Amino acid sequence: MLRRTVFYLCLSCLLQFFISSISIADEIRPGYLELKENSENTFSVIWKVPAKGDKKLALYANLPASCQDKTQPYAQLINDAYIQRRIVACDQGLLEQTLSIAGLATTNTDVLLRIEFLNGSSQSVLLTPTDNTFDIPAHTSSLQIAGTYTWLGITHILLGVDHLLFVFALLLIVTGKRQLLWTITAFTFAHSITLAGATLGLVYIPQQPVEAVIALSILFLAMEIV
Repeated sequence: MLRRTVFYLCLSCLLQFFISSISIADEIRPGYLELKENSENTFSVIWKVPAKGDKKLALYANLPASCQDKTQPYAQLINDAYIQRRIVACDQGLLEQTLSIAGLATTNTDVLLRIEFLNGSSQSVLLTPTDNTFDIPAHTSSLQIAGTYTWLGITHILLGVDHLLFVFALLLIVTGKRQLLWTITAFTFAHSITLAGATLGLVYIPQQPVEAVIALSILFLAMEIV
């Protein structure tokens, strides 16, 4: 009886999720800001904002005051994202300078910031609605970068009803604390990798097929519970 109740609960939550996801899906997807140093203190900038149709989230990247455009910004809508490219010259460099994302505080999304310097070093940080400013340090560690991508995956799971339903179903199926821990860890790690790949533009899968597969996977797990 309990298992059957769980099945119908999952089904009901799924229907509610897909009704509501139409309006909130674009806010959950993270934005992406990349600055890559091509020559001394000159950076190519990629600014990617979630979009739907010809509308995008009202997010704006505020670079340090010393950064000036060397080329006119070029923008286009690609794969449900607004992507702007330009080249800027920052007379004072970027180290110990401040970047911020205007408009982020009024959304439910995050912005992944990645900076790649001429010497091969890089920095990555996740900007959030409650912490949308980043003071670029002179040094950072690989552990900090790995933590940024892992936290991106964790927060996206916690914000997604479909992900929570999937984890909830796993809790009911997997037996043993050790096996459960490994299962959830593997799910979180894999989701962090795929989300980072999508955010960085390395992979793209249309949203509709992804939602359909997620729904089928949750229903499959629910049927296994029953």
